Amino acid sequence: MSSEADVDEQEEGSGVPPTEVIPDISIEPSDQFGRLHVSSIVFGLLSHIRVVIFPAALAIFNGASGGFWGYYLAVLLIVPAIVGQIINYYRLRYRILNHELIVTQGIIFRRNRTVPVHRIQNINLSQNPLHRLVGVAEVRVETASGKEPEAILRVIPMAHVHALREAVFAERDNEPIEQAVPTVEAKGAEEAQSKESEILTIPTSRLCKAGLANDGGMILVGVFFGAMYQFDLWNYLRFDWLTSLYENETSDYWRAVYIAAALIVAFLVIRMLTMVWYILRFHGYRLAREGDDLRISCGLFTKVSASIPRKRIQLISVQHNLWMRWMGLTSIRIETAGGSGNEGNDAAGSVSGRWFLPVLLMDDIERVARELRDGLTWEPEELDWKPVSAMAGRRLIRIPILIGLIVGIIGVVNLMPWGILAGPVVAAPLLFLAIRGSRSLRYSRTEDGVVYRSGIVNKKTSRTFFDRIQSVRLNRSPFDRRWNMAKLSVDTAAAGPAGHTIGVPYLSDEFAEEEYREIVRRASA
Repeated sequence: MSSEADVDEQEEGSGVPPTEVIPDISIEPSDQFGRLHVSSIVFGLLSHIRVVIFPAALAIFNGASGGFWGYYLAVLLIVPAIVGQIINYYRLRYRILNHELIVTQGIIFRRNRTVPVHRIQNINLSQNPLHRLVGVAEVRVETASGKEPEAILRVIPMAHVHALREAVFAERDNEPIEQAVPTVEAKGAEEAQSKESEILTIPTSRLCKAGLANDGGMILVGVFFGAMYQFDLWNYLRFDWLTSLYENETSDYWRAVYIAAALIVAFLVIRMLTMVWYILRFHGYRLAREGDDLRISCGLFTKVSASIPRKRIQLISVQHNLWMRWMGLTSIRIETAGGSGNEGNDAAGSVSGRWFLPVLLMDDIERVARELRDGLTWEPEELDWKPVSAMAGRRLIRIPILIGLIVGIIGVVNLMPWGILAGPVVAAPLLFLAIRGSRSLRYSRTEDGVVYRSGIVNKKTSRTFFDRIQSVRLNRSPFDRRWNMAKLSVDTAAAGPAGHTIGVPYLSDEFAEEEYREIVRRASA
């Protein structure tokens, strides 16, 4: 069911009185909630220019070369954006009225968006350095029923952000209306903090360790190579002495040493970039709880703040790779109702889901888990884990054996007789991964939900709850039927963003049937 009502009306000449289509929500500048900050014109224009910067630059360059049509094209690209942002500033209004957040905008075609306050789950904000300089923020209003934000306010004063948050959460918690409409004066940081109970902070040293153990720096590597290519900077970096050193070397041994050294340097550079990325993204990370809501804030340049109602959490996933386990670290990801559509599209949505807790000590998992859901304990070693079918290993090793035979035949044909060794060399690691992979799959049904564990190097343990399950499926492929197996899939309202769905393959057919019926019964109770 949608949580909003969108009405497009022609303001004049339609023959329909406006009051019969939308409520009277005209807002004067003196009202508590009203228009965007005047700087929204500039920020909106900058966002538009970022999209058309290259065609506009080419058009201007053409104009400077004597082709006046280039200037006309540049004007057509930029001027409409300026006019649009000015119109958006003067015509967009927002306020809370009769337990609803109402956002209206437009001149000829007016659009009225109404979001019931009790459906609002998150009010997330992000601030880049320019936002903080002006004292404004970009705000996204999310509900549990939509994949995209119900309303995006670019940009509003921080005083209005605090007032809007308090009004929404006050009404959502059924407080009297008189108490749900605060003044627009910003609440002091001390007063806001006093209502919160801090759960966890992440020191910079721990972010550096997480950077060393992960590959997030590949994002910065892509940015680096993109900038080098776009601005033709390769000519300024001279690597001739390195290439000549390799080409002039006659010894295969030293050539191998040079290649190994280059790979090690590249690996270390990527790890250093990942450290930088973690610090930029999560500097000053703080997780706190206020009432039944979790609050996240982090970021060095772009500050992100997100609110997550605990009752919206659908799935909890604890994940760590081999490097993190050696350091005694882990991470927690969550999935929230209605949050699957924007986890990767904006900073606040990404932090509140995919990067909920980017790094923490393994000893802190139990303490954090209790804050995510009342009565939740996270002791996976105490669970009654059920392995997949005993036939899963035999089923999985057949593909590596087949690949090994094919590679061996090709090797014999091209490199007789030693080429036959290529088959075992390729098949051996594949066999190891197949056997260990089947043994890593574990499933457990608890009193309040189901737990699934998988992974050899990157281990993932995910848990959902019977009162959050949306659907249960039992799938059997032709190969499953051949081996008397089935795949048990448990879906929530936001399956996917955590990167680990609960889909347990290779279960014995009889056991999967029993678990399917029991989960359906518990979820329907």
